[in-house]
Order: sequence, then structure tokens, then C-alpha cells
Amino acid sequence: MELRAVALQAKLDGLDESVGRASFVPRLFLLEMECIRAVRQTELNWVKSVVEDLRSGQLTWSEEWLESIAVELVKAHTES
Repeated sequence: MELRAVALQAKLDGLDESVGRASFVPRLFLLEMECIRAVRQTELNWVKSVVEDLRSGQLTWSEEWLESIAVELVKAHTES
């Protein structure tokens, strides 16, 4: 997740650089880049929040917990 955050930041930096070089272009022609940047920024914010939750211990799991969830899901699916 941390590597993904670094990659997303690099992509955002690249987009910002491209938009900066295209400052003479009317905004109408940059809307798609604005949208791509907004989506990447949102993803970066989400990735950073997951990393923080992992670091703080707010997001955790164990093998036993995963197995119990799997059993419950199978049970619920077979009862339907």
C-alpha cells in the first residue's frame, strides 16, 4: 500500500507538471486531465487512510478470524 501511495503521488506530480506546461491551453481541453487528477488524488487519499489504519492497528485480521468469516459466509450461502 505504501508503494502504491508513492506511485500515485508520482503520477499526480507528473500530471501537475503536464498541466503546468499546458497553461496556455484553454481549460476546456484540460478537463479530462482534471478528472484523472481528481480520481488519482481521491485514490491516494484512500490509500493513505488505509495505511494509517494498518499502522494504528485499527485495521487488523488474523488467520483464525478469516477462517471463521469464511465458515459463516459458506453457511449463509448454503442456507439461501
